[in-house]
Amino acid sequence: MFGDDDLKFDLQLDNFGVDINELKKPATEKVFRAWVEDWEWDCITKNDIVPMMKLKMKYKGLKFADADNGNIEVCITGLEWRRKNKTLGIKVSSWFLTTRDENGEEEDWEINDDNCDTIASYPQAPGIEVERKTEEQLAMELEAQLEEGSESDD
Repeated sequence: MFGDDDLKFDLQLDNFGVDINELKKPATEKVFRAWVEDWEWDCITKNDIVPMMKLKMKYKGLKFADADNGNIEVCITGLEWRRKNKTLGIKVSSWFLTTRDENGEEEDWEINDDNCDTIASYPQAPGIEVERKTEEQLAMELEAQLEEGSESDD
């Protein structure tokens, strides 16, 4: 029978230089890259099941604090297609994240780097690893933006 002694059993692996605490962490089930990845740009504006499912796999189940609503916790429950609407400030038809807060209120959020950063700043469920851009990636992006800016000035 499996008992408490089994949970404490570690084969004394620390004697062999193994970090036992690392082994006790929950397995990573999902890696959330806290930026809009290159592949996403094509998916965001395509009203089709395949792009929708790819986006859903990345975002569904993630949580963040809604700063506009008293930092209430919201959970991403799915996606909704929103048509271009100047009145609502939607510049192009695209997929939006659907969320539900702890009071059951639903709201849609644009998929963008700012919202990805908000998600990354909030504690996620065990098994969800958050990956942020490295300093090298940020430097390369800044360099590319500066090159684009100098080309447009010419």
